[in-house]
Amino acid sequence: MDRAVLDAPSFRAAAKLACVILRKELSHYTWAGVYMLYGQELVLEEWDGEHATQHTKIRVGRGLCGLAAVENRAVVVKDVREEPRYVACFQSTRSEIVVPVRNVQGKFIGEIDCDSDEIGAFHATDLAFLEWLADRLSQRWRRELEAFAPAFS
Repeated sequence: MDRAVLDAPSFRAAAKLACVILRKELSHYTWAGVYMLYGQELVLEEWDGEHATQHTKIRVGRGLCGLAAVENRAVVVKDVREEPRYVACFQSTRSEIVVPVRNVQGKFIGEIDCDSDEIGAFHATDLAFLEWLADRLSQRWRRELEAFAPAFS
């Protein structure tokens, strides 16, 4: 997965590949998406799941995705029905994990958001793996930006 994400032809292709692999390889992942930060809004770049989400744009601070953006930290919720900040995408979702994508300076630039229909589906191994994947997506994002840098010089 490492080389596939880093060598993808574009950031969006890398994000799509990451989402597809998460769902294909980890049976407890029912939906996976990558949001990137544009101003004060998280914008869904790519996703994989049985259904599309209506939340293609999320205001920073809204829901668990917005919380992860404001606090620049991972958010893991065992049972979303017990979390008042949860904004429902799918009625079947029971747990969620959101992991920041950060730039070289550690600043929040986006996130990986994953849902599961199982209560307590996400553990330390999921967190570690998603943090590793977020780092790879960050590297791919930098390469995308660097490709456009000469146009802005």
